[in-house]
Amino acid sequence: MPTPDDMEEFDNNLPETVCLIRGERGAKVYVVGTAHFSKESQADVAKVIQAVKPHCVVVELCSSRTDIILCDEETVLAAAKDLNFRKFKFNNGLFQLNDYRG
Repeated sequence: MPTPDDMEEFDNNLPETVCLIRGERGAKVYVVGTAHFSKESQADVAKVIQAVKPHCVVVELCSSRTDIILCDEETVLAAAKDLNFRKFKFNNGLFQLNDYRG
């Protein structure tokens, strides 16, 4: 279990992708911004969860990605092998995958 000093040190040295929100009564919310499939993002998420040991973790997915969690790994890997530029669209300054299933 981390000591209060350990947590203060952690809070003062958060990765750039993490924003700490402090509540009026001492509650803390760590918001971790991620880039999909980024190893660095995965490491930041793991680092925060391991250090904080939160009571709960909330994952937000945009509506265009929610159905991917229902796919099996085989389907996702097969779709990744068949990616091409026509399956992407440009939206709000970001490229988005239109349909990863074919």
